[in-house]
Amino acid sequence: MGDLIRSEEMVLCHLFIPSEAAYFVISELGEVGLLQFRDLNKNLQNFQRNFVRDVQMCYTMERRLRYIKSQVQESKIKIFTSPESAKARLSPNEITALKMQIKQAEIEIRRLTQNALDLKTYSLQLSEFKCVLQKAEEFLKKRDEIFGFDSTYKTSIDFLQVIGTDQLNFITGVVAKERVVAFETTLWRMSKGNAYFKREDIDEPLIDYTTGQKKYKTVFLVCCHGDKQFLKLLKLCEGFRASLYTCPTSHMERKRLIQSIDKRLDDLELVINQTDAYRRKFLFSVAQQLQHWTIMVRKIKAIYHTLNYMNMDVTGKCLIGECWVAVRDIPAVKQALADGSSSSISVSPFLYVVNTKELPPTYNKTNKYTKGFQNLIDVYGIATYREANPALYAIITFPFLFAVMFGDVGHALVMIIFALYLIRIEKKVEELQIRGEIFEIFFAGRYMILLMGLFSCYTGFIYNDIFSRPMNVFGSRWFVDFNRSTLAGNEDMELDPGVHYKGTPYVFGMDPAWGMKISIIIGVLHMILGLSLSIINYRHVNFHVTFNSDIRRYFNERHCIYLEYIPRLILLCTLFLWMVVMMFMKWIMFSASNTDVQFGTACAPSILVNFIDMMLVRRTTKAQFPGCNPYLFQNQPEVQMVLLLICALTIPVMLLGKPLYILYERKHHAKMSGMTDEASGQVVTENIEVNGKTTANEKPSETGSINAKDNDKNKAAGTDKTTANENPSETGSINARDNDKNKSVGADKTKEGTSDKKEAEEKENSESFGEIMILQVIDTIEYALGTVSHTASYLRLWALSLAHNELSEVLWGKLLSMGTANNGGYFGGLLMFLSFFMWMFFTVSILIIMEGLSAFLHTLRLHCN
Repeated sequence: MGDLIRSEEMVLCHLFIPSEAAYFVISELGEVGLLQFRDLNKNLQNFQRNFVRDVQMCYTMERRLRYIKSQVQESKIKIFTSPESAKARLSPNEITALKMQIKQAEIEIRRLTQNALDLKTYSLQLSEFKCVLQKAEEFLKKRDEIFGFDSTYKTSIDFLQVIGTDQLNFITGVVAKERVVAFETTLWRMSKGNAYFKREDIDEPLIDYTTGQKKYKTVFLVCCHGDKQFLKLLKLCEGFRASLYTCPTSHMERKRLIQSIDKRLDDLELVINQTDAYRRKFLFSVAQQLQHWTIMVRKIKAIYHTLNYMNMDVTGKCLIGECWVAVRDIPAVKQALADGSSSSISVSPFLYVVNTKELPPTYNKTNKYTKGFQNLIDVYGIATYREANPALYAIITFPFLFAVMFGDVGHALVMIIFALYLIRIEKKVEELQIRGEIFEIFFAGRYMILLMGLFSCYTGFIYNDIFSRPMNVFGSRWFVDFNRSTLAGNEDMELDPGVHYKGTPYVFGMDPAWGMKISIIIGVLHMILGLSLSIINYRHVNFHVTFNSDIRRYFNERHCIYLEYIPRLILLCTLFLWMVVMMFMKWIMFSASNTDVQFGTACAPSILVNFIDMMLVRRTTKAQFPGCNPYLFQNQPEVQMVLLLICALTIPVMLLGKPLYILYERKHHAKMSGMTDEASGQVVTENIEVNGKTTANEKPSETGSINAKDNDKNKAAGTDKTTANENPSETGSINARDNDKNKSVGADKTKEGTSDKKEAEEKENSESFGEIMILQVIDTIEYALGTVSHTASYLRLWALSLAHNELSEVLWGKLLSMGTANNGGYFGGLLMFLSFFMWMFFTVSILIIMEGLSAFLHTLRLHCN
């Protein structure tokens, strides 16, 4: 739990790794996953980095693996998954073998796929040719009889006698059914009506194996006169993507071809089945190793990608990197360095901490229970380094506020059962790596769903609701002694608390006879809790000075306690906490058992009217009834005026306090810096004149070379350079390689480190007073208006709870009650059965899923206000 209070303490480290052990060391560091490397080669293009060829090799292997995976999934073969694959490691010598295995697998799959496609395409062509021959048999029947000396058909085709058979040409083929109308129209216009066209649809669809789609096609026959027109029509067929086949003119030849095609189709079907079986067998063997290959390639790519972040020293024997690491993880990192290095190398890799003025990254260590809540908070913003982590409080407040809107024991039990099922199968899901966008969302929040269900079950007992029906477990503390004759004579009857109340409260939860929503009270307390977290940040001092003394300036902003936190808290308390106080006073002072009429329930003043009149600076004159007091107590108007005056005085404090303080601090800092520069200027001048450069044991913090204001002077004096024997751990410099100019490592490291620090200081000092003032005005207006808006937003706790209850009543009354109100019999039993399943379906889909999602989003908004 202590890890959730604040993010981990981080330090900037330099990592020195011998070149021959770099791959193994980075591989071991990647397995522990405790480092965040910084890119020291930002000024270089990707093709200029040292290990760009290795990264490109990994991209090539990933492309091949994607193709293999697509073929495996297309064949509906299950990919073998094993938890051992994630733990596997690969040495550099084994990368070439892995590369060849993946390449050979891709080549073989492509060969088998292409062979199968060629065979199926040939089978499709034979099927089309067979259809052409069968349909053309009817088309050419008259022509065979005419030229087979059967004179009975000569008078039926007059144009054959006129043209002569020597100049008559035939075109037969297959075209897609959706194109046949356009094809026929274009053919008629191109031939000017001098071509004979006949078509017949194929009854069954043919599979186009290039696209995998079934298409309906049409067989056509075109008879034309002349070679020139014949060539035109051939080009037309080509334009409409028609498949042309040569059809014999003799009936016997067509019959013989059909028999030959049938035989070839049978042989092709056998070969295709054998090819598909062998291809499927090969894909199955590949699917056994596909996950292992994928993980290995991703690890190799991550290793070389990380190595590209590092610099090579001038000798080429050492890689130098820079990384952020948590303080508590330094021993584990050093152990990983020792495990990754072998005994054969001359120099062991080592890690050391350096000083820096940069703000470290925020690292919140989580587990499977807290990860969901932390991700929920990080979606709307990540806390600054070492700030109070809101996820710790959201673990309780988020399910609680959700449960206020979703208080029903029955619906909560459904959520609990679903969450427990996801928790039960979590090991199986993680081992098999089950994927799915919707499933991953629910699975990642399984413990959040469990807590929301448990809290909803708790509030459901308080509301005494189970599937929208009241639970009178302990018996109501109210009783009714009216009879039917009394009710018949009075249309409006109310229970008198002095008569019909037993005098003791309900044992647990709310009495079934009444309910009360306290959303405003919950909202005000929640906002005070969120505001109070800021004082933890303001008072916090980062005592991580052993490694980094510069981070102190990001914390310990005690002036913000007096100039921001206290005024904001006063504004919130003088308005809305006062309204909560009035609620409690009204509940306590005005009771049904009070003998004084002025303090009875009928004379209880309206909190809403009093609060509105307070904001409008006017007195409340109208009471509920004559003789009643419009206020809770005698001096309430004067108290409210004082509170409103105090609230108004906090506005200028929030608006002007922090900017004026920053202006004062800058002037004071500038004055002190001028006195320091004047006192140390002579010493710096002597150093430059005598040595011509700063000495090796001179620290930048002593000479002021890191100060952004003296950047130009330091460049002229050469104070940004160090000698070769300078200790990097004392300067905290950063190594940055320059391949073109081959500068020394020490000089590059110091320049990179000082430039980052100068940029940070310049950015901090570059904000003008006008910009700070504008930001403060925006923050003040946003907080003042947001306080009112956020308080109104908490009314959704009551509104959604009421809507949830009303929807439950509708489903119960319109569906389930309809099935249970029958008179029995077979029809009544069937109606009850159907109505129950309809009620269950709408309960799960609307009340649990849709209403649960609505309550979840509203809770998320209340946490991100």
